[in-house]
Amino acid sequence: MMRLLAFTLTLAMLFSVAAKAQDRSIEDVINLQIEAFETDDIATAFTFASPNIQAIFGTAEQFADMVQVDGQWRINGVYRVDAPGLNA
Repeated sequence: MMRLLAFTLTLAMLFSVAAKAQDRSIEDVINLQIEAFETDDIATAFTFASPNIQAIFGTAEQFADMVQVDGQWRINGVYRVDAPGLNA
């Protein structure tokens, strides 16, 4: 439960992403982080976490421990749902 909460906070806090991602849309940042998880590039995925999340976990490895269960990324269960009545 704590890991799921922390992961949710990670995604929610992407509004304050590190400087390297500030010129990208939030959707782009999320997609890039998902791609990093899919290729097991933990270090890159960690760079897309907010400074607060990075401070909480300290290292990319500890961050990975939060989103990985039995060798599987929890991110695999995340999918995008369009909000009703909203246009991008």
